[in-house]
Amino acid sequence: MVRDEHGTHCKVDPQQTMGFRDITHMGVAHDISGMAHFLVRLFEHTKDERWADLARELFATLKRFARPVHGGLNWLGYIGQEEMTRCQWSHGAAGIGLTYLAAHRAFGDSEYLETAIQGAEATFCYGDYRNNYTQCTGLSGSGELLLEVYHATGDPKWKDRAIDFAHRCLGYKETTPAGEDAWPTDEKGLYSVDFENGASGVGHFLLRVCSDGEIPMPLM
Repeated sequence: MVRDEHGTHCKVDPQQTMGFRDITHMGVAHDISGMAHFLVRLFEHTKDERWADLARELFATLKRFARPVHGGLNWLGYIGQEEMTRCQWSHGAAGIGLTYLAAHRAFGDSEYLETAIQGAEATFCYGDYRNNYTQCTGLSGSGELLLEVYHATGDPKWKDRAIDFAHRCLGYKETTPAGEDAWPTDEKGLYSVDFENGASGVGHFLLRVCSDGEIPMPLM
């Protein structure tokens, strides 16, 4: 962990041994919000306040880099970035909003819930901006936040929005020359059953929508 003029933060590759850029990301897949989520869950299981305090420091840093957009909130991709470029599970409000919901459940602070709702508003308005249906960078991952906000608030608007994203996901299914269902990745002509970037991820999201979210979400 680093404490400096930016707040409390961390880097995915501090020793520069894995090929990552020497920057601090906001997203749940890399760096700050993913670590904050881990610390929240660690606090839930240990009841050790030092993990809660450290998580709160990270969320305070995230708050500094939130930006209003589309009637809600989204986040810069990394410290020092000048413009927002993404709103997805790995980088942006779709994933960061889920970490705020975890913090709300653990700490009972309504500010965390309100931030998650603001993130969900931006996520819905961004929609299918990447023309992608996957968990990592597309509609499935974004839809998870909409579904979880529905559970947290009971507002049926968010359930309807999650269903809307689910229907959009279905439009990405292709049929191979052999007549089999296939789910494309970001690369045209390449298909995958991968959870983050392929069929199993969208399948799991669709199951969660059909079950009103009673099926648990992996990792989050």
